Amino acid sequence: MAKNKGTKVPDMSEIPGMKEAQDGMALMGQIGKMMLDHMGRSGAGFAAFVNARLKQDAEVRQEIMACRDVDELKRIQSAYLKGAMEQFSVETEKAVRDGTKVLEDVMKRAQKPKKP
Repeated sequence: MAKNKGTKVPDMSEIPGMKEAQDGMALMGQIGKMMLDHMGRSGAGFAAFVNARLKQDAEVRQEIMACRDVDELKRIQSAYLKGAMEQFSVETEKAVRDGTKVLEDVMKRAQKPKKP
């Protein structure tokens, strides 16, 4: 194949908008990494929460099966529901707090002044 003598390959930085596009792609890569890190941390925390809840649920089922008194059954169910609501509330607050932190970090990263 014949070479084109004298043909100059343009410098990519000379293409209008290319620098901004490259900066945007670099930012997207950084944001993507931040999001993956967050998902890994929050996923592990949520899995631990679910595991603990399942163990507690199994324990309560055993208590209910062994219960022979209506008043005791009411107490067990009431305590179970109260505890579950508190735990789910705490876990939800944690998820919202973590999500907010990630979004704040993303916004800070996106608003960093450009280096000349």
